[in-house]
Parts: sequence; C-alpha cells; structure tokens
Amino acid sequence: MGLFSKLFGCKKNKNSNSISVEIHSSSEQIPQYQGDYAKTIFLYKHSRAMPLKKNDEYQKFFLYELGIRNPRKYHLELIKQGLLIESNLNDKLEALTVNQLKCLMNDLNIAVSGAKSSLIEKAKRSDNVDTIIDKYYSNQPFSLSEKGVQFINEHNHYILLWKHKNWSISWQEYDETVRSTQYKKSFYDIVWGIFNKRILHSTNFGYDGYINMYELLCEENKMPEALQILLLILSLDVSGTIYQPPFQSYFYKLMSKQELIDKTNVAISEHYIKELPKYKKYIDFEIIDKSYNDKLPIQICDKDLFTEIITEGINETINLKKYNSILTENYKKQIPIIIKNKNLCKLLGLKVD
Repeated sequence: MGLFSKLFGCKKNKNSNSISVEIHSSSEQIPQYQGDYAKTIFLYKHSRAMPLKKNDEYQKFFLYELGIRNPRKYHLELIKQGLLIESNLNDKLEALTVNQLKCLMNDLNIAVSGAKSSLIEKAKRSDNVDTIIDKYYSNQPFSLSEKGVQFINEHNHYILLWKHKNWSISWQEYDETVRSTQYKKSFYDIVWGIFNKRILHSTNFGYDGYINMYELLCEENKMPEALQILLLILSLDVSGTIYQPPFQSYFYKLMSKQELIDKTNVAISEHYIKELPKYKKYIDFEIIDKSYNDKLPIQICDKDLFTEIITEGINETINLKKYNSILTENYKKQIPIIIKNKNLCKLLGLKVD
C-alpha cells in the first residue's frame, strides 16, 4: 500500500513488579507513580556508575514526570531488586568526563594523550587505578546489572517515548495501542498508527501530525517517504489554511476589516524549505503533483506556484521574500470572503458569534 493511501485509508495500565512508593505530597502537579515507565526511565538515567544521593539532589523530573516521591528510597529498592549493582572499574571510568580522566592520568603518572577511549584503556592497564579512581566518587556508584539490562531492553519503547516528548504520546496511549493491535508491530509502526489516527481527527488539517511523521521517518532514514510527508507539510504551509491573521480581534470588533487586511503577513516555513535540498535525487514532478491539495478550505497557492516554490527550494535558489509577498497578497484578497462565510470560519476554528 502506498504512503498516501496508507495515510488516509485508514485503562489503566497494569504494570508487573511495581514498587511501593512513599507519598509525601498531594500536589496536583505531581502525578501518580508511573509504574514500569517510571522504573525504565529511572534505570536508564542511572545505568552507569551513579551513586545514591540525597532526595533533593535527584533530578526534579523524577518527581514531576514519573511520580517518584522519594528517589533515594526508590534507588535503594532497585538495588535490592538486583536491577542495579556496584559499578565495576570499566563503568566507573566510562562515567568520568574527559577532564576527569585527564586528572586521573596525572594521578597515575600516565601521559595524557588520545581520545576518551584511549585514556580509559591506559587507565585500565595501571596497577593503581582501582585505588585512585575512588576519589572521583563521593559514594559507591551503581550500574545496571544483567537483570537491569534485560528490563531496559524489554521496555526500550518507554525510553524512546521519553526521548520524543514532543510527540506527546503517553506511555498509557502507547500501551493501549499495542493491546488493540492484532499483530505484533515495531515501535515505529505503533507510533505511526497513533499519528495517522491523530491526523484523521485533527483540527488543523493534520499539520502537527505530519510534522511528527516527518521526524519519525527521518529518524528511520526513510528518505523517499520523508520527502512525501515534507511536501504535504509545505503544501499546507503555502495554502493559507494553517496561517490565520487576527480574525478573532475583528469578530470581537477590536479592529476594522482594513486593519485585519493590513496585519495579514503570510510566511512560508524557512525550516522546512531548507530541508528540501537533501531530497534532490528523490524529487520529481509527479511527487510534487500528488502532494498538492486543491480541496482545502483556503488555497492561496495554485499548483504552478507550488511547483515553482518546491523546485526552487530543491535547487537552493528560492527567494522567500518574493513568495511570502505573493502569498500575502493572495490571502488579503480572500479575507472579505472568509469573514462573510460562517461555515468556513467554523471549519477554521474561528468563533464568529
């Protein structure tokens, strides 16, 4: 199934081995303990040579994102469960910064030269390193055990979700999608399905969903597919459907129609235009033609102009100021039509009454 047809053809989580967590606050800003998601992220952030600390020394997001009220106690419980063990020499060395390693080299009377990996190998060969390295740790550090590594690997999808917070996919939404999926799918396939569902129910014609899809495809290095999504983003961008001048100020009688027209200023996304050149070997007029949408409620960019903008963007010859001016003038001509059409205003999410 092609990408375009794929796009448009279309409880409370029970976590095992949950840890009891002491609750010290009833603040609405602090979530309930986030189960295996919280455990996965905590382990990920303490995977190599991290000592126990005082509660106020742990990162605040453990409390405000993961619901871990007592991080020191939580840290100790993960050690008791065998998910974290005392760090070995290699983990201790890997966790040091380059500057710390250089200081260690001086302490060991070893010549300071080479990359971090080289410094670590030199330190390992020293007879005194086990004794001297401890001065770089105020307390005994802990690292992931084999059991901890296995847990991380089994829940790696939570780490990927946490790294992509801009996608706004909660672990609950992800898990619910997995449970409702008939066949086993990869993390990226599950996320794609979530984005596709959002696009179908979008209030901004899928624009935000396409941006997330584009990032996902770039991460997977799927260049032809990423180009198709990039062109969908730009087709919405230049159509005028996403851009909105201060209509609400006009409807609330805070400005005149002429003032509304004068304040209109359409600007094509420079960021996505700058993405175009890397797709030069994948582009052709058929792909551009398929990306153009003439069914949008507002269309201030005809197909020929769209093709011209994309072609010049690909060839890095585009004059954005010129095209922004053309699109702005085209939008200004549409304003009298838009403000008279209540159905169109409603479609654009405007409150007329």
